Amino acid sequence: MAYFQVEGGCRLHGEITPQGAKNEALQILCATLLTPERVVVHNVPEILDVMQLIDLLRAMGVEVERLADDTYAFCAREIDLGYLRTEDYRRRCTRLRGSVMLIGPLLARFDLHIEVEPVSFDSLSARAKAESSAAIRERVQAAREWQNQRFSGTGIFCNAAIPAGMLQDFCPMDDGAVTLLRAVFDKLGLSARAYDRILKVARTIADLDGSDIIRKQHIASAAQFRSLDRKYWGTGG
Repeated sequence: MAYFQVEGGCRLHGEITPQGAKNEALQILCATLLTPERVVVHNVPEILDVMQLIDLLRAMGVEVERLADDTYAFCAREIDLGYLRTEDYRRRCTRLRGSVMLIGPLLARFDLHIEVEPVSFDSLSARAKAESSAAIRERVQAAREWQNQRFSGTGIFCNAAIPAGMLQDFCPMDDGAVTLLRAVFDKLGLSARAYDRILKVARTIADLDGSDIIRKQHIASAAQFRSLDRKYWGTGG
């Protein structure tokens, strides 16, 4: 069995430059996923876990540039969420305990998203007539005009820009919508930010549906876009 033998009586002298702490470095590197802007991190320790996390960020689509021995620039402008479904991603994460810290930043930034699946043969060969592009365009234009009238004189230009303090004014819900949103909030453990996002998306879905009131089906449609944690980590119901 290997062992260390420590003998005293030897005076130490010289200088050392301590590296950054590993646990703190892992958290900071994961936090670079929160923004599409370029982030420069100094005093990054060159140890295995940190280097593996940097490689994992690269594989996820983050642009990584080494500026000096302990300084890196990260730009998470484009994140490949599809990579999270791959075996390579799972394999890398099993070797890196700190990979669990990726969940928070990813959910904060991509809590609502849509994945476009390949069109199936049955859908392509179906005889049922789909809604035309012209009809969809008319609905979108009508929804935009509705928003312009709703926000006239407020300085707000779209539903996404509604301030949190004005959501109750611009996003009225019927009883069924309130009940469902409460259930979604409790089941998924939503943050206040995620609550606001779902409500704003539901407001837009209601506009496209020609409804001034947000109804149960509008909340349901908006909430289904919150799938990142359920699909890739099996949490949130």
